[in-house]
Amino acid sequence: MEIDHFEIDVGQSLVGVPHHPGTQEYIYVEKGRVRMHVDGEKIIVPKGHVFTFPADQKHSYYNDGTSACIGLSVVSLQS
Repeated sequence: MEIDHFEIDVGQSLVGVPHHPGTQEYIYVEKGRVRMHVDGEKIIVPKGHVFTFPADQKHSYYNDGTSACIGLSVVSLQS
């Protein structure tokens, strides 16, 4: 399991690297909101919410809000 704290400034993005098949990622937003792009689908994750997705897909994180987005990423690795 990997746990990372992230902060994304307004208008900025992070590009995720697809993980091994079967890997799940959980995003928890502490402040602001993040727009997730997962395998071509766009999902808004607001403050206080958790979003999970298959992390073996192409994915990225984009802050289209009005303040910095702060959160946690938890990756459940499959071997």
